Amino acid sequence: MRPSCRKSHKGFLIFSSTAVQQIHMKKCGPVTQQPLAIIWSRTDAEVTAILQEAQVNGIPFGIRSCVHDLSGAQIQGKDGIIIDLRALDSVVLAEDKQSARVGGGTLSINLSKFLHQRKLLTPHVWCSTIGIAGWALGGGYGYSSAFYGLGVDQIFGARVVLASGEVVDTDDHPDVLWALRGAVNGNFGVVVELWLQVYPENGLLGGLVAFPNAEAAQALTKFGEFEKDLPHPSHMTLPGVGHRPGLAVCVDFGSQSRERLGVSEQVGKSLSTPLLDTVAADFEDYKKWASAIVDELSEKHVALPYVHCNLGPEEDIDCIATYSKETLGKLRAIKKKFDQKNVFDKGHLQLRLYMAS
Repeated sequence: MRPSCRKSHKGFLIFSSTAVQQIHMKKCGPVTQQPLAIIWSRTDAEVTAILQEAQVNGIPFGIRSCVHDLSGAQIQGKDGIIIDLRALDSVVLAEDKQSARVGGGTLSINLSKFLHQRKLLTPHVWCSTIGIAGWALGGGYGYSSAFYGLGVDQIFGARVVLASGEVVDTDDHPDVLWALRGAVNGNFGVVVELWLQVYPENGLLGGLVAFPNAEAAQALTKFGEFEKDLPHPSHMTLPGVGHRPGLAVCVDFGSQSRERLGVSEQVGKSLSTPLLDTVAADFEDYKKWASAIVDELSEKHVALPYVHCNLGPEEDIDCIATYSKETLGKLRAIKKKFDQKNVFDKGHLQLRLYMAS
């Protein structure tokens, strides 16, 4: 940043030390070069000032709302800067307790703790260190989504710094809100605040039951029979156990009622008793099973190449199939209206929509 910007904004938090940056960038994908600086923006005015300074001086910039950027797309190399929003970590609850204004750098764990203390909730991401803004704007599947929908479904407004530096509320620009909700991140402006719907928390009952690999087949078979009579859970997964071979059954219910408590006890008791004494499958057999499953799912067109398909490599995303020609045209028009010079060119998708005819 040039000296004039430093003088006019003495409160900037600018990190240029390699050691400090390595800590800040530890969850930013395949980073091979540290940026020129990481600048924490604590107000809308600071975001505007940094954005304008970068444009005037031709400094490449990326935007980050938290510690995660697994693709590394926002890292602009040794001559670029990161506009870091993590200082915009705030939650303001509406008087009617039906919505909240959430800062653009708020982490999932901070939002969930704030709401839990007030017996409220909203769908949020599983990983506590992921930012709510980036997660929700890109779709957002997580806890309570089975009841209340995706993270993007909770967004009814936002405050955004546009390419011009103007700070706008989407109440005055409904087309911006429409574009933000699902057209992926980083294409239309810097979101400094989201307005989210929140809901009463009726309690949460959940847990994890783990089994060794030798009992995995029996546990899965038994669970398939048992889960037919389960009350509707808010979240359920069957993940592998990372640090050692095994299977885990994770279930949570949006209630702390005695009925749910009894069910949770049955889950453990019914699945923890092995049906047979067996040994884990030979690894070569396991690989053959895995390959067969992938082939079968691919043939049925239900196999997905990535966990977060909306954030996969751009060359693997079919824009027309994802958005439709009509939606692409509308997104392109909004992009040209608010960012004619394509200042925000690091979004995902990187608006090939903008360049499309």
